[in-house]
Amino acid sequence: MPAQPRVLIVEDDAVTALMLQNVLSDMGCEICGLASTAPRAVALADYHRPDVALVDVRLAKGTDGLAAAKEMRDFLKLDVLLMTGWRLEDDGEGINLPLMQKPLDPTRVKDTVRQILERRKAPAIADA
Repeated sequence: MPAQPRVLIVEDDAVTALMLQNVLSDMGCEICGLASTAPRAVALADYHRPDVALVDVRLAKGTDGLAAAKEMRDFLKLDVLLMTGWRLEDDGEGINLPLMQKPLDPTRVKDTVRQILERRKAPAIADA
């Protein structure tokens, strides 16, 4: 895992966002940004280039977390973890991203983020 992984939280529910901040900070992650709309999320992701972005599927002001997540993955080459309280078909509606169902379990959040960060680290080790 990177020394202090940088994480972007994209969540429009203040209670869930605070829980994620606490859980991720306790893991030693740096919270590099917090967004509640898709346009703000993409702008923060582009600016901060986090190691991973946790993105709610449905965001404030009718913005689309799935579209933001896809843009972060495809154009910014970021690792993204989707979160939703809604039932989705086909693992992120066909965009092939990891998905956590709400309500979120703090232990599962930690384990899933840790796995993503370890996977990021693995190719660098293989290239060495």
